Amino acid sequence: HVYSAALLAWSKAGPEAGPKVERLLRQMTAATEIASIGSHGALLIDMYEIAIKAWAFTKDDESPARALALLDELRVMSSKEHLRSSLYDSVIKAYTMKRHPDSSEIGLSLLRQMEEEDGVKPSVKTYNTVMRALGQQGLTTEAEFLLEEMKVEGVTNDSNISPDTITYGSLLYAYANFENTPHAEKRCRELVQEMEDAFDAGNDRAIPDNFTYSMLIRAIARASSAEAASEVLVHVSDRHRVDPQIAAAADTSMYNAVLGAWAFSGEGVAPQRAQSLLNQMKVNAEREESPPDRVSYKYGILAWVRSGRQTAADNARKLCEELVESGLASPDEELITKLSKFLARDDPDFEEIEALIKKL
Repeated sequence: HVYSAALLAWSKAGPEAGPKVERLLRQMTAATEIASIGSHGALLIDMYEIAIKAWAFTKDDESPARALALLDELRVMSSKEHLRSSLYDSVIKAYTMKRHPDSSEIGLSLLRQMEEEDGVKPSVKTYNTVMRALGQQGLTTEAEFLLEEMKVEGVTNDSNISPDTITYGSLLYAYANFENTPHAEKRCRELVQEMEDAFDAGNDRAIPDNFTYSMLIRAIARASSAEAASEVLVHVSDRHRVDPQIAAAADTSMYNAVLGAWAFSGEGVAPQRAQSLLNQMKVNAEREESPPDRVSYKYGILAWVRSGRQTAADNARKLCEELVESGLASPDEELITKLSKFLARDDPDFEEIEALIKKL
């Protein structure tokens, strides 16, 4: 137990902890011969899990492979009754945190392996970690199959496996970021409606949160229009107004999603609509709700610059000044200085300015 505590302490040493923790694990198991002591099987699992998690948070391209190697090693030396789902969760997480190209394949493989070969029941966290991997890579078909599997499992075997907010969020992310089609918009609307209906009926597992609605806004903006995306913001505000206890208010990320939709819409009213949203966020800030951040100003400035209007540079420059006055940017910040200088030119190069703004 002393060794296990020492491992845990080293695992919190930061993004370089993986190699140190694994070396310590080797020294401990060799010194104590714990691997051969059956009564300490659970403790051995604890120690390996600490090492696997340490690798998951280590900034090293090889860290996912090391986490997987430790799991494989443990599967050989430990009796299956001691294995648990959190071990597999941590390995899959090591791949997703690095956005590894094999994360989906590894995740699905471990999900099947743990149940079919090792007799370990996946938890909702296991499913959600695999869903995250699928979502990161835009694999909507595979994610849809997994969603249905969770629904069936939740009804027939274990209600704790039913899809929750995180499950839906990963699928929404995949549609919103990888598919720019009417089908993606339609499916996102269906998923959010499904969440709202379940929640309104008393199921609080899949509460639609601000990430849920931000992904819906993004999907609508990509496939339809900024105006349609704005309607989601109104919808969320209406739900919150009806019952603030069960429906969260729109946050900064949601406003930013709509701001981004207007900034890239190319519509004639885009700069005014973006400016109006920014003004609303400033009012919200006084109530300590959804204040504008750097991204908010970025999209507000971008909306003016992309409009090509005669007053575009002046309005964009005013927003740059507001950004500094708000404390969100320093007047000495190189990017702000350069942006202000470009906007002050008699004949500003808006393409060059746009490239700068995107770095905010």
